[in-house]
Amino acid sequence: MKQRYAYPAIFVQIPGAKYLITFPDLNISTEAAGNDTALISAIESLECAIIVMLSRGEKLPDPTPIENIKVNDNERVMLIEAYVLV
Repeated sequence: MKQRYAYPAIFVQIPGAKYLITFPDLNISTEAAGNDTALISAIESLECAIIVMLSRGEKLPDPTPIENIKVNDNERVMLIEAYVLV
């Protein structure tokens, strides 16, 4: 059965039209080559992190509400969903 997980991610554009995507609750980050791949990279990173944590028997942290995440002017927060087989 697939389980839905959702965590906030912070997107920031870095020089060279790349994006850095960080999941503060999970202490992971990834990069994307551009705007068109940033969301896909975020979803894949979240799925991988959840699979690894669950396979190790780790408890997943509760997601921080988006309104509680402080960002700079050049950063954006999005809730990223992942569906993982459990």
